[in-house]
Amino acid sequence: MRRTMKDVLPKAKAYSYIRFSTPEQERGDSLRRQTDAAVRYAALHGLELDDKLTFRDLGVSAFTGANEETGRLGEFLAAVHHGDIQKGSYLLVESLALCKMITERLTRKRCDRVLFGVAGLPSLIGKLRASHESSPRIFTTMLLEPLLPNERSLVLQSGLREANEKNKNPTTIQADASSLLSGLSEGYPHFIQQFAYSAFERDKDDDISVEDVVEGAFAENGALSQLGNKYFSEMYHSKISSDQYRAVLDTMAEHGDKWVSRKTIISESSLASTTVNNALAALKTRGIILADESRRNRGFYRLPTRSFATWIKAIKSVETKTGKTVSPTEE
Repeated sequence: MRRTMKDVLPKAKAYSYIRFSTPEQERGDSLRRQTDAAVRYAALHGLELDDKLTFRDLGVSAFTGANEETGRLGEFLAAVHHGDIQKGSYLLVESLALCKMITERLTRKRCDRVLFGVAGLPSLIGKLRASHESSPRIFTTMLLEPLLPNERSLVLQSGLREANEKNKNPTTIQADASSLLSGLSEGYPHFIQQFAYSAFERDKDDDISVEDVVEGAFAENGALSQLGNKYFSEMYHSKISSDQYRAVLDTMAEHGDKWVSRKTIISESSLASTTVNNALAALKTRGIILADESRRNRGFYRLPTRSFATWIKAIKSVETKTGKTVSPTEE
């Protein structure tokens, strides 16, 4: 039987907490929306959503604390306190403000074995603040730098070693394939994971080659499509229809997330200055790029994250190798 990555690593447990407090919400779409969101998140992140211990407080208030005292949230907190919820589990909630309330009540119960990790792009801080003005203060911001080349290699070898312990036929990876995976990912863990997963799935002879990496990246629902659909496709495809505007993004991607002058973009893209001006104005308005408003001589722009630049460069790299164009996966 053909081995798959799904057989290699056990999935972490996820528990869904669904709450609304008013009859209007119950008659509306709140239950379906929160249920569907939990299912989608679990599927997207490879989690096992526990359908036996789903916690629902329907018609129970969070702001009065009733969901802690009489609701299912109290049951979940008690299970965590007593160690019945295994380490590494996830509690899926819709509102970030709820995280703040949960942490405050856990503190009052002297429960110190819970860590809330909220991962996301730089805009996450703004979303936290919008959910509750004091939400950011309960989190410690940690900037995760990309892995170094030797660390990327260690990650790949560690993954293969664990896979080979569980699969009947051992899998190897060719040196140039490992180097390509390292280069495509530029050290971002979620990129390494997705590109390696897709190459592993594409491999047929238990020896991952450059062709496996390229085909895994470019295949239908392959690595580039998966990464795009999860993180970047809206910015690169849905929000813009002009190839010239995308050419501006391609040019900026060569500079990572560093500030780039309008003059440099015009020079390196070979586009007309009016085209670049229109593209920069449109991309800024749509929230796809950032403008440096602090400079006296304005006209400097950058991509919002280095991982967005990495994804764009990965697309161009694979397109160069295959002669095909990457487009978003149709729903």
